[in-house]
Amino acid sequence: MLETNKLLINQYQDLLIAHLSRLLSKQIITLQTTEEIILVNTADIIYCSSAINYTTIWLIEKKKIVIAKTLGDIEQQLKEYSFFRIHQSYLINLLWLKQFKKAKGGYAIMIDDTKLEVSSRKKEAFLKFLTKPNT
Repeated sequence: MLETNKLLINQYQDLLIAHLSRLLSKQIITLQTTEEIILVNTADIIYCSSAINYTTIWLIEKKKIVIAKTLGDIEQQLKEYSFFRIHQSYLINLLWLKQFKKAKGGYAIMIDDTKLEVSSRKKEAFLKFLTKPNT
């Protein structure tokens, strides 16, 4: 019982440290909708999806923001952070990537269990990025 409690405490501490480091690394961008300008911490973005000249920003709080910008514009705004363009229609935050499935063309599974297709053109670069040594 004592060891179970220690394990739970250690797991809780790890989660708390991860959450605090995310909060302390505030990297704010501005997103302009038709009605407002929203300040968003880049760490709160799970992924972005596009439809022609509109981009939907999917946030960790299960909210979404739709803006009248292309995914390429958003990619430029987020290029210095941990984002990767896996498809013509998807830009993901690698902080929230849970798993990559190699089946078929391959797809990314995000922290909210959303499955996003990785294009065949981007797959090799994405795999290389994911498997590079942490040096």
